Amino acid sequence: MDDITRSQLATAFRDGACLLDTTRSSVPPQNLQSVLEARLSQYFSQINSPGVFVLETEKSWTLEDVQLLTAQESLSVLRRIQKILGLEDLTPETSQGTSTNQPPAIGARDLGQLRTLISIICKWGLNPLFWKVSQFRDRFLESNGLGTTTEASTSGDDLEQLSLMTLHCLSLLFPDGDQGPVAQTFISMAMLNRHLADLLRPGIALGWLPRNFTFDGRETRNRIRSLVIRILTM
Repeated sequence: MDDITRSQLATAFRDGACLLDTTRSSVPPQNLQSVLEARLSQYFSQINSPGVFVLETEKSWTLEDVQLLTAQESLSVLRRIQKILGLEDLTPETSQGTSTNQPPAIGARDLGQLRTLISIICKWGLNPLFWKVSQFRDRFLESNGLGTTTEASTSGDDLEQLSLMTLHCLSLLFPDGDQGPVAQTFISMAMLNRHLADLLRPGIALGWLPRNFTFDGRETRNRIRSLVIRILTM
């Protein structure tokens, strides 16, 4: 790994560190929200994102909202790291197994950070969104499918966010699509070995929605279904 790539990787880990150490169960909910908001503000400032201004001006945030935003940004950091690691695997030195005197690009503390980021994505992102979408889907089916889902509705927003997060998570496993191999990185292996159920629950639910359960993410849904089938046939 050259110095530029190593620097990019270190920057991504520093950004991810801003989002961690926020899952202590002993922290009261109102205090936890304040801690999360402070860490998100620090994170957005560090990556020079206008998102920090959203946090400062939005007065109606709930703890659930802040947790979801933390999960989404954790996924963003994870995708950056995966991309860097994936590019490194394609270099001639790595593919030929050439040994170097450079230290490992990722240490034990970094691996722990990756595990925590993945856990946050599932605990605060995929799982609560899946539960909310499942509740709406059940009500939809009980009404004999007479309703429709629109982007303007709360349920439609939840569905869109769950679809994007699920697709991005599955794409970490298969960066080259459903016809490509499984990415051989710690991130993809950790997700397969520790969080496969967290990925398959929303993946199956979204990939096989009833035909009359309409929303604008049909292409996303089709891609999710293809990736889920790829996992099930491994």
